[in-house]
Amino acid sequence: MPEAPRMPRPGAKDAPVFDVASEDPRSYFKHLESLLEECKIESDAEKKRHTLRYLPEDVEDQWKYQDHYKAGTYANWKKEILRSYTGKSDEDRGTIHQLRRIMKRFSNISITDAYEYAKMKREAQPVMAQVMENKYATNREITDLIWEVLTRDFAMAIRTRISLRRVEPAGTPITSENRYPYAEVLKIGQHLIDEANDGDTSGRSGRTYSDTSGTSVKIELKESMNDMMKEFMAGLTDVIQTQTRSTHQQFDSVLKALHQSGTQVPNYHQSAQNSSLHVPSHAPSSQNRGWQHSNSTNKPTFTSLEDLLCYFCDQSGHMSRNCPHRLEMVEEGLLIERDGRTLLKDGGPIPRFPVEYSQKQRVEKFYEKLHKQEAERRSVNMMESFSMVGRGVIPVATMPQINRQADPRDIRIAELERLVKAANIQTRSQARRQVQERDNEEEDEFEEQGFRTVQG
Repeated sequence: MPEAPRMPRPGAKDAPVFDVASEDPRSYFKHLESLLEECKIESDAEKKRHTLRYLPEDVEDQWKYQDHYKAGTYANWKKEILRSYTGKSDEDRGTIHQLRRIMKRFSNISITDAYEYAKMKREAQPVMAQVMENKYATNREITDLIWEVLTRDFAMAIRTRISLRRVEPAGTPITSENRYPYAEVLKIGQHLIDEANDGDTSGRSGRTYSDTSGTSVKIELKESMNDMMKEFMAGLTDVIQTQTRSTHQQFDSVLKALHQSGTQVPNYHQSAQNSSLHVPSHAPSSQNRGWQHSNSTNKPTFTSLEDLLCYFCDQSGHMSRNCPHRLEMVEEGLLIERDGRTLLKDGGPIPRFPVEYSQKQRVEKFYEKLHKQEAERRSVNMMESFSMVGRGVIPVATMPQINRQADPRDIRIAELERLVKAANIQTRSQARRQVQERDNEEEDEFEEQGFRTVQG
């Protein structure tokens, strides 16, 4: 029977080597265990001894003091060592935690960073596949990690390109979960980088650009930005159409549920066509969007959600054009109807804020504020009028008309002010008269003394 080979000496060519710089013991254990199997070493004590034999001195001391070295098995000791190197344990492989650690090493990868993108894709793609296979995370969570390491322009370009190329089977709903498959994101990202770095493949290949010409680079950048803008607008249009289709489907399901439950909903189709008041001034929710739906001739047809909910007062049971609150305000002269629109009495539009209020509440708030301002302005005018009466600017005969318009409290205040001013005027007049009389007396006395002197 041939003798089993012996383990190589430390430093030998075929001896396992631990890479201190990478701090990844998995390759070291892989090489070591192949030698242990080849040399038929099966006892835990011998496996531990040979494991420490090829390590640097400082690493050997670290591994000796790990749990399970003295009393545990070789398998448990190895597991503890791998766990001490973050992300290197078998339990951590293929998890979302490992994927996050990989993605944290990258940031702000632009469409010109071919090396960084290739490195990220090479390291992260296998882990992404394992995470999806083990159901440790959803497709959206993985794509969110990809968007975080890309620049905003690069991420937008990938989203737009995917939206342009998307061809979904009929009846397949597009959700936030399946909108951007992570494998497709990585593939489109690599394709865009190849276009940006290897030359444009969108129909301008016949044109050459010089790397040393600033003008050529500017032209290329300008055309690339124009193309990106066109792709963005096309993608945005696609997103809007997709959302519209989804909303239509949701509305159809609501109508079907109403029909199946036997709910009687009146037919407002013809009246909605004759009304021009179905365009709301605000749209805080989906209730102001309009669609047409008709399943059969025996079922009611709806033109918009206004048929189910009044957007003027936000109450159900009637439409905005038949809203009793709106009609009452029109009769009172607070609102007017002009060219199919409901406006304020001065011809201005109904206020749009606060958005959480209904149109009825906003109209009431507007006139409440307007009346308050008019009352304050009228009070100031009354005060000025009474002041002018006290000075004799306004005839007293006009006061009864002013009194009918003024508040009693304002009238009392104005009268008091007028009395105070009159008292001040009277006091000043008396003082001037007394001074004049005293001056006259002194003058008479002086003249009398002079006359006596002449006679003597």
